[in-house]
Amino acid sequence: MAREKEVLDFKEAVTLFLDRTMTDFKNESEIPAMNVKFPISAFKLFEYIQAHPFEKEGWYVPPIYPEDIENAKIENQSNPNIPSIIVNKPVRFFELLTNITNLWIEQKNKYWGGASPRAAFIRDIKRLFLRMSPSDLTNIEEFLELQESFLKATTFDEYIKKNIEIGEFQGYKLFASKEENATWCETNDKMTFYLKGENEDFHTLPSIYFATTEENGKTICYIYAIQNERFRRVDKPIQRKLYKLNAGIENPNVNPGSVLVLKAFIEMLQEKGNNRY
Repeated sequence: MAREKEVLDFKEAVTLFLDRTMTDFKNESEIPAMNVKFPISAFKLFEYIQAHPFEKEGWYVPPIYPEDIENAKIENQSNPNIPSIIVNKPVRFFELLTNITNLWIEQKNKYWGGASPRAAFIRDIKRLFLRMSPSDLTNIEEFLELQESFLKATTFDEYIKKNIEIGEFQGYKLFASKEENATWCETNDKMTFYLKGENEDFHTLPSIYFATTEENGKTICYIYAIQNERFRRVDKPIQRKLYKLNAGIENPNVNPGSVLVLKAFIEMLQEKGNNRY
């Protein structure tokens, strides 16, 4: 018999958010302190789940206690010295957090396997809020919908855990691979690149941090950053050839490897039919 797919339940998400995430916000656990302000309808939702808690054989989720609801009410009074997330549609807010967590697990399983939705929610969901801009504080559901759409995208999944040759540069073969980002990064996905010669010459190029989504029937790619890998291998002969790419670029701080990977990545997107980037 096939093992039942493990997913996070909506009621679990609400309970864990009140029990853990709200506390992490206040304790500045890996993220800056933030208020979370709920409308009156949210407290009716909390009271309903308190009276009808999540139950599943073999699982334990701490119940919603009266003090959890009281603490959420205190949050609504707000500390004016820290940012406030304004939840406008509480059911939609928690639906999105539930969906995002389950999509996150699907993504992690593509790379590693064995990830737990509950552990991901407790450990990772708070880091998602590091990606917010100031305007997202008052449009939190819209922000979460965009994050959900990024996780649904499967663009370049054929590059996961593979090094695929995509071109060449000055006699060296150019390879690309799709990798998962840490949850505190700007986005979930990055494309890594390297050059390799016939004599095992190997040079690590900058990575592109990106996300794709569908908007109005068009495929959109957001490029958040082009960064060198923390641990990289440098081949000096290849590096010298790369610097020729900077000819005509006024800013001397532009990494020539960034020019190469951005050009290659845009060509990859065009092959996929991306309309905007």
